[in-house]
Amino acid sequence: MTIHSLYIFDRRCICIFYINFQTKQDTIDKRVEEDAKLVYGTVFSLKNIINKLGTEQGDTLLGYTTNQYKLHYFETAASLRFVLLTDPQMESGTMLQDLYANVYVEYVSKNPLLKFDGPISNELFKSKLLEFMQQQEGFQ
Repeated sequence: MTIHSLYIFDRRCICIFYINFQTKQDTIDKRVEEDAKLVYGTVFSLKNIINKLGTEQGDTLLGYTTNQYKLHYFETAASLRFVLLTDPQMESGTMLQDLYANVYVEYVSKNPLLKFDGPISNELFKSKLLEFMQQQEGFQ
Protein backbone atom coordinates (compact mmCIF):
# COMPACT_ATOMS: atom_id res chain seq x y z
CA MET A 1 0.00 0.00 0.00
CA THR A 2 1.25 3.44 -0.88
CA ILE A 3 0.41 7.03 -0.02
CA HIS A 4 0.75 9.00 -3.26
CA SER A 5 0.05 12.68 -2.64
CA LEU A 6 -1.61 15.30 -0.46
CA TYR A 7 -3.43 18.46 -1.48
CA ILE A 8 -4.59 21.19 0.90
CA PHE A 9 -7.13 23.71 -0.41
CA ASP A 10 -8.16 26.94 1.29
CA ARG A 11 -11.70 28.26 1.59
CA ARG A 12 -11.39 29.96 -1.81
CA CYS A 13 -10.68 26.59 -3.49
CA ILE A 14 -7.02 27.42 -4.11
CA CYS A 15 -4.39 24.73 -3.59
CA ILE A 16 -2.16 26.12 -0.84
CA PHE A 17 -0.05 23.01 -0.35
CA TYR A 18 0.89 19.96 -2.40
CA ILE A 19 3.33 17.14 -1.94
CA ASN A 20 3.92 13.98 -3.93
CA PHE A 21 5.33 11.41 -1.53
CA GLN A 22 6.76 9.28 -4.34
CA THR A 23 8.85 11.98 -6.03
CA LYS A 24 9.12 14.32 -2.99
CA GLN A 25 7.92 17.17 -5.23
CA ASP A 26 6.35 19.88 -3.11
CA THR A 27 6.24 22.86 -5.46
CA ILE A 28 3.06 23.95 -7.16
CA ASP A 29 3.98 24.31 -10.82
CA LYS A 30 1.63 24.61 -13.82
CA ARG A 31 1.03 20.85 -14.08
CA VAL A 32 0.33 20.48 -10.36
CA GLU A 33 -1.96 23.50 -10.49
CA GLU A 34 -3.99 21.88 -13.28
CA ASP A 35 -4.10 18.54 -11.40
CA ALA A 36 -5.22 20.37 -8.26
CA LYS A 37 -8.08 22.00 -10.17
CA LEU A 38 -9.19 18.59 -11.42
CA VAL A 39 -8.99 17.07 -7.94
CA TYR A 40 -10.92 19.95 -6.40
CA GLY A 41 -13.51 19.87 -9.20
CA THR A 42 -14.08 16.17 -8.59
CA VAL A 43 -14.50 16.69 -4.84
CA PHE A 44 -16.81 19.67 -5.39
CA SER A 45 -18.99 17.70 -7.83
CA LEU A 46 -19.20 14.68 -5.55
CA LYS A 47 -20.16 16.89 -2.59
CA ASN A 48 -22.96 18.41 -4.67
CA ILE A 49 -24.25 14.98 -5.67
CA ILE A 50 -24.18 13.83 -2.04
CA ASN A 51 -26.06 16.94 -0.93
CA LYS A 52 -28.76 16.41 -3.59
CA LEU A 53 -29.15 12.67 -3.10
CA GLY A 54 -28.40 12.43 0.60
CA THR A 55 -31.38 11.59 2.74
CA GLU A 56 -29.82 12.43 6.08
CA GLN A 57 -28.84 15.83 7.39
CA GLY A 58 -25.06 15.91 7.55
CA ASP A 59 -24.35 13.36 4.79
CA THR A 60 -20.78 14.10 3.85
CA LEU A 61 -18.02 13.03 1.48
CA LEU A 62 -15.28 10.98 3.13
CA GLY A 63 -13.69 9.71 -0.07
CA TYR A 64 -14.09 7.36 -2.99
CA THR A 65 -12.25 4.43 -4.53
CA THR A 66 -11.39 3.50 -8.11
CA ASN A 67 -9.35 0.57 -9.42
CA GLN A 68 -6.22 2.76 -9.49
CA TYR A 69 -6.43 4.94 -6.38
CA LYS A 70 -8.45 5.98 -3.35
CA LEU A 71 -9.24 9.60 -2.52
CA HIS A 72 -9.58 10.44 1.18
CA TYR A 73 -11.25 13.75 2.07
CA PHE A 74 -11.52 15.89 5.18
CA GLU A 75 -13.01 19.37 5.46
CA THR A 76 -12.54 21.56 8.52
CA ALA A 77 -15.02 24.02 10.02
CA ALA A 78 -12.91 26.82 8.49
CA SER A 79 -13.40 25.23 5.02
CA LEU A 80 -9.85 23.94 4.66
CA ARG A 81 -9.95 20.81 2.53
CA PHE A 82 -7.44 18.00 2.84
CA VAL A 83 -7.28 15.49 -0.03
CA LEU A 84 -5.06 12.43 0.21
CA LEU A 85 -4.52 10.05 -2.73
CA THR A 86 -3.47 6.49 -1.88
CA ASP A 87 -3.62 2.93 -3.17
CA PRO A 88 -7.19 1.53 -3.24
CA GLN A 89 -6.52 -0.85 -0.33
CA MET A 90 -5.39 1.92 2.03
CA GLU A 91 -7.62 2.75 4.99
CA SER A 92 -7.14 6.21 6.42
CA GLY A 93 -9.43 6.09 9.45
CA THR A 94 -8.80 9.41 11.18
CA MET A 95 -5.46 10.08 9.50
CA LEU A 96 -6.51 13.38 7.89
CA GLN A 97 -8.17 14.62 11.09
CA ASP A 98 -5.01 13.74 13.03
CA LEU A 99 -2.87 15.43 10.37
CA TYR A 100 -4.96 18.58 10.69
CA ALA A 101 -4.99 18.63 14.50
CA ASN A 102 -1.42 17.54 15.18
CA VAL A 103 0.55 18.97 12.27
CA TYR A 104 -1.38 21.71 10.44
CA VAL A 105 -2.72 23.46 13.53
CA GLU A 106 0.58 23.21 15.40
CA TYR A 107 2.93 24.31 12.60
CA VAL A 108 0.76 26.49 10.35
CA SER A 109 -2.20 27.90 12.28
CA LYS A 110 -0.22 28.71 15.41
CA ASN A 111 2.71 30.21 13.51
CA PRO A 112 2.41 34.02 13.69
CA LEU A 113 5.04 34.50 10.97
CA LEU A 114 3.00 32.78 8.23
CA LYS A 115 0.53 34.65 6.06
CA PHE A 116 -3.00 33.42 6.65
CA ASP A 117 -3.88 33.44 2.94
CA GLY A 118 -1.42 31.99 0.51
CA PRO A 119 0.77 28.97 -0.10
CA ILE A 120 2.30 27.10 2.81
CA SER A 121 6.07 27.34 2.49
CA ASN A 122 6.96 26.45 6.07
CA GLU A 123 9.87 23.96 6.09
CA LEU A 124 9.08 22.86 9.66
CA PHE A 125 5.54 21.99 8.58
CA LYS A 126 6.90 19.96 5.65
CA SER A 127 9.33 18.04 7.85
CA LYS A 128 6.68 17.33 10.52
CA LEU A 129 4.25 16.27 7.78
CA LEU A 130 6.79 13.79 6.39
CA GLU A 131 7.50 12.54 9.90
CA PHE A 132 3.75 12.10 10.53
CA MET A 133 3.21 10.28 7.24
CA GLN A 134 6.17 7.97 7.75
CA GLN A 135 4.47 6.76 10.93
CA GLN A 136 1.33 5.78 9.00
CA GLU A 137 0.70 2.24 7.93
CA GLY A 138 1.25 1.99 4.20
CA PHE A 139 3.81 4.75 3.83
CA GLN A 140 6.60 3.66 1.48
